[in-house]
Amino acid sequence: MSKDPKKIPFFSQGTFSIVAAPHEALLPAIASTLPPHEKSLCLYLCGNYPVLLPKLDRRRRIFHVRRAINPYQVFEILDESRHSLILFEHDPGLYDGEPELAEAVGMKCRETAEDAAVVLFHKRFDSALSMMERYADRVVVISEADKTRPIEKARATRCGQTTLGSWKNG
Repeated sequence: MSKDPKKIPFFSQGTFSIVAAPHEALLPAIASTLPPHEKSLCLYLCGNYPVLLPKLDRRRRIFHVRRAINPYQVFEILDESRHSLILFEHDPGLYDGEPELAEAVGMKCRETAEDAAVVLFHKRFDSALSMMERYADRVVVISEADKTRPIEKARATRCGQTTLGSWKNG
Protein backbone atom coordinates (compact mmCIF):
# COMPACT_ATOMS: atom_id res chain seq x y z
CA MET A 1 0.00 0.00 0.00
CA SER A 2 1.24 3.49 -0.82
CA LYS A 3 2.38 5.71 2.04
CA ASP A 4 1.35 8.79 0.06
CA PRO A 5 -1.95 9.93 1.66
CA LYS A 6 -3.17 11.25 -1.69
CA LYS A 7 -3.14 7.68 -3.03
CA ILE A 8 -4.78 5.84 -0.14
CA PRO A 9 -7.91 4.13 -1.55
CA PHE A 10 -10.39 5.10 1.16
CA PHE A 11 -13.08 6.39 -1.18
CA SER A 12 -14.30 3.03 -2.43
CA GLN A 13 -17.99 2.67 -3.24
CA GLY A 14 -19.79 0.49 -0.70
CA THR A 15 -17.29 1.09 2.10
CA PHE A 16 -17.17 2.96 5.38
CA SER A 17 -13.71 4.34 6.09
CA ILE A 18 -12.31 6.20 9.05
CA VAL A 19 -9.31 8.40 8.37
CA ALA A 20 -7.35 10.14 11.11
CA ALA A 21 -4.54 12.32 9.80
CA PRO A 22 -3.15 15.82 10.12
CA HIS A 23 -5.06 18.35 8.05
CA GLU A 24 -2.11 18.88 5.71
CA ALA A 25 -2.42 15.19 4.73
CA LEU A 26 -6.23 15.03 4.70
CA LEU A 27 -6.82 18.07 2.52
CA PRO A 28 -4.98 16.90 -0.63
CA ALA A 29 -6.32 13.35 -0.21
CA ILE A 30 -9.91 14.54 -0.08
CA ALA A 31 -9.49 17.16 -2.81
CA SER A 32 -7.91 14.71 -5.26
CA THR A 33 -10.77 12.24 -4.96
CA LEU A 34 -13.78 14.53 -5.26
CA PRO A 35 -15.79 14.12 -8.43
CA PRO A 36 -16.08 17.08 -10.82
CA HIS A 37 -19.44 18.86 -10.91
CA GLU A 38 -20.61 17.03 -14.02
CA LYS A 39 -20.80 13.81 -12.04
CA SER A 40 -22.61 12.95 -8.83
CA LEU A 41 -22.87 15.38 -6.00
CA CYS A 42 -20.98 14.92 -2.78
CA LEU A 43 -22.52 15.29 0.66
CA TYR A 44 -20.28 17.05 3.16
CA LEU A 45 -21.53 16.31 6.67
CA CYS A 46 -19.99 18.25 9.52
CA GLY A 47 -20.60 19.73 12.92
CA ASN A 48 -21.35 23.36 13.55
CA TYR A 49 -17.83 24.57 12.72
CA PRO A 50 -16.25 22.71 9.78
CA VAL A 51 -12.48 22.95 9.65
CA LEU A 52 -11.57 21.48 6.25
CA LEU A 53 -14.59 22.51 4.18
CA PRO A 54 -13.54 26.17 3.84
CA LYS A 55 -10.10 25.02 2.66
CA LEU A 56 -11.41 22.83 -0.18
CA ASP A 57 -11.54 24.29 -3.68
CA ARG A 58 -15.27 24.22 -4.35
CA ARG A 59 -15.26 26.17 -7.61
CA ARG A 60 -15.19 23.06 -9.79
CA ARG A 61 -17.19 20.79 -7.50
CA ILE A 62 -20.69 20.85 -6.13
CA PHE A 63 -21.28 19.95 -2.51
CA HIS A 64 -24.39 19.51 -0.50
CA VAL A 65 -23.38 20.68 2.94
CA ARG A 66 -25.34 19.53 5.97
CA ARG A 67 -24.49 20.41 9.54
CA ALA A 68 -25.39 18.36 12.57
CA ILE A 69 -25.22 19.57 16.15
CA ASN A 70 -26.04 16.20 17.74
CA PRO A 71 -25.96 12.50 16.82
CA TYR A 72 -29.70 12.41 16.13
CA GLN A 73 -29.26 14.94 13.33
CA VAL A 74 -26.45 12.78 11.92
CA PHE A 75 -28.88 9.82 11.81
CA GLU A 76 -31.49 11.94 10.02
CA ILE A 77 -29.02 13.35 7.49
CA LEU A 78 -27.63 9.90 6.66
CA ASP A 79 -31.17 8.50 6.33
CA GLU A 80 -32.08 11.22 3.82
CA SER A 81 -28.87 11.04 1.80
CA ARG A 82 -28.90 9.61 -1.71
CA HIS A 83 -25.32 10.64 -2.48
CA SER A 84 -22.70 8.23 -3.72
CA LEU A 85 -19.93 9.97 -1.72
CA ILE A 86 -20.38 11.18 1.84
CA LEU A 87 -17.54 13.07 3.48
CA PHE A 88 -18.14 13.26 7.22
CA GLU A 89 -15.92 15.69 9.10
CA HIS A 90 -15.85 14.26 12.61
CA ASP A 91 -16.81 16.64 15.40
CA PRO A 92 -16.10 15.10 18.83
CA GLY A 93 -18.41 17.72 20.36
CA LEU A 94 -21.41 15.93 18.86
CA TYR A 95 -21.13 13.30 21.56
CA ASP A 96 -20.74 15.58 24.59
CA GLY A 97 -22.91 14.12 27.31
CA GLU A 98 -23.78 11.04 25.24
CA PRO A 99 -20.49 9.34 24.28
CA GLU A 100 -22.25 5.98 23.82
CA LEU A 101 -23.99 7.38 20.73
CA ALA A 102 -20.69 7.38 18.85
CA GLU A 103 -21.06 3.63 18.40
CA ALA A 104 -24.59 4.09 17.00
CA VAL A 105 -23.26 6.67 14.53
CA GLY A 106 -20.62 4.12 13.45
CA MET A 107 -23.36 1.54 12.85
CA LYS A 108 -25.36 4.11 10.85
CA CYS A 109 -22.31 4.97 8.72
CA ARG A 110 -21.81 1.23 8.02
CA GLU A 111 -25.46 0.91 6.99
CA THR A 112 -25.28 4.00 4.77
CA ALA A 113 -22.11 2.68 3.14
CA GLU A 114 -24.07 -0.14 1.54
CA ASP A 115 -25.06 2.36 -1.16
CA ALA A 116 -22.26 4.92 -0.96
CA ALA A 117 -18.67 5.60 -0.03
CA VAL A 118 -18.69 7.03 3.49
CA VAL A 119 -15.49 8.62 4.74
CA LEU A 120 -15.34 9.84 8.32
CA PHE A 121 -12.24 11.93 8.97
CA HIS A 122 -10.57 13.90 11.74
CA LYS A 123 -7.14 15.23 12.57
CA ARG A 124 -6.53 12.54 15.21
CA PHE A 125 -7.93 9.25 16.39
CA ASP A 126 -10.07 9.83 19.49
CA SER A 127 -12.36 7.82 21.79
CA ALA A 128 -15.46 8.38 19.61
CA LEU A 129 -13.64 7.09 16.52
CA SER A 130 -12.43 4.16 18.57
CA MET A 131 -16.05 3.24 19.33
CA MET A 132 -16.91 3.44 15.60
CA GLU A 133 -13.87 1.50 14.43
CA ARG A 134 -15.50 -1.94 14.62
CA TYR A 135 -18.04 -0.91 11.94
CA ALA A 136 -15.49 0.48 9.48
CA ASP A 137 -14.22 -1.45 6.48
CA ARG A 138 -10.94 0.40 6.73
CA VAL A 139 -9.22 2.60 9.30
CA VAL A 140 -6.31 4.77 8.21
CA VAL A 141 -4.28 6.57 10.86
CA ILE A 142 -1.46 8.87 9.82
CA SER A 143 0.22 10.48 12.79
CA GLU A 144 2.16 13.70 12.76
CA ALA A 145 5.91 13.39 12.84
CA ASP A 146 7.36 14.55 16.13
CA LYS A 147 8.01 18.21 15.55
CA THR A 148 9.05 20.90 17.94
CA ARG A 149 6.32 23.45 18.16
CA PRO A 150 7.41 26.94 17.04
CA ILE A 151 6.99 28.37 20.55
CA GLU A 152 9.21 25.69 22.06
CA LYS A 153 11.77 26.22 19.32
CA ALA A 154 11.79 29.95 19.95
CA ARG A 155 12.33 29.43 23.69
CA ALA A 156 15.22 27.05 23.04
CA THR A 157 16.87 29.58 20.75
CA ARG A 158 16.44 32.48 23.17
CA CYS A 159 18.41 30.85 25.96
CA GLY A 160 21.58 31.30 23.90
CA GLN A 161 23.25 28.03 24.94
CA THR A 162 23.65 25.57 22.09
CA THR A 163 26.18 23.19 23.65
CA LEU A 164 27.22 22.26 27.15
CA GLY A 165 30.88 22.87 26.39
CA SER A 166 33.58 20.85 28.10
CA TRP A 167 33.62 19.99 31.77
CA LYS A 168 36.87 20.07 33.70
CA ASN A 169 37.55 18.41 37.01
CA GLY A 170 38.96 20.99 39.14
